[in-house]
Amino acid sequence: MADKKNNSKSCKCPFCDAELEIKDMPFCTTCKLEVDVKICKDCGKPIPAEVSICPECGQS
Repeated sequence: MADKKNNSKSCKCPFCDAELEIKDMPFCTTCKLEVDVKICKDCGKPIPAEVSICPECGQS
């Protein structure tokens, strides 16, 4: 199981590299651009839409 304290694998904005927060999706709070992300069904973290395996928990 993923360590909740380790956010080093969190989802980042592809435009400015800022960490994305679930509450502000689908927009980056730093650059205000719309970001194409989805929510992991297992851990609830935002992940890039083009990724099939969550980088946080490893679930597909």
